[in-house]
Amino acid sequence: MMKSTSGMARLLTMVLCLVVATAVVGGQGDAIPLPEHPRPDFERADWVNLNGPWNFGFDPDNKGLDEQWFAGGKR
Repeated sequence: MMKSTSGMARLLTMVLCLVVATAVVGGQGDAIPLPEHPRPDFERADWVNLNGPWNFGFDPDNKGLDEQWFAGGKR
């Protein structure tokens, strides 16, 4: 009798875990309105997505400062 009660408790626990897991995963089906921006309520008009490859080079002579690359002009 003890073994069947233990087995039944184990089965009920597994079923309960399955139901909870299904409910949690099933609620995530809604699409994000702007996948690049996780908080659309804080959307900024001048926001730029910086995802993707970048080119980088060291500037040991500070040429970027001398030519004021930070001002947004052409390099």
